[in-house]
Amino acid sequence: IAATGLLWVAGGVLHVAAPILLQSRGRGLVSGVGTLLAVTASGMVAGSLLLAARGGGKSPWGRTALGLAGAGAALVAFARAGRAGVDLSLAFSAGVFVALLLVTTEAALQQAIAAETRARVFALRDFAARLLVLLSAALSGWILGRGLLRPEWAVIGAGALLLVGAVVLGLMAAARSRTARGAA
Repeated sequence: IAATGLLWVAGGVLHVAAPILLQSRGRGLVSGVGTLLAVTASGMVAGSLLLAARGGGKSPWGRTALGLAGAGAALVAFARAGRAGVDLSLAFSAGVFVALLLVTTEAALQQAIAAETRARVFALRDFAARLLVLLSAALSGWILGRGLLRPEWAVIGAGALLLVGAVVLGLMAAARSRTARGAA
């Protein structure tokens, strides 16, 4: 739940900062955002299909860390890129990694939570996701609207947040793996 929370915080920042970035890059607000969203969604479809074809494989902790790292790196690169073709390829790859993150965390939650508490846990998760997006978008709008931070740096910060989450989850995955090997 924390990993998806990081994703929604970054998404709120991107919701505010990406249109400003696209407009400053001369792409047009509506067509630029719409195209970027369509390409990201296509990447999510591709990521879901890839994960379904390859199966679970590694631990959910490792896959979640990989999803966070890939999405975070794509955001940082997007903030610095500035060319349409590069932006679109980064949006597609971000979609692949976001799908990896969302599918993996959904499956892990389904397995980890007792059937009688799933409704409450998933309702709380959905509420928290919406709240995090709204709060991070509102805070980003306030900060960017006052010129306290450039949009590029807001997106880099959002990407860095995901990368830090990936490192923490990667360390947790390694610790769990060592513990499991020690118990065996």
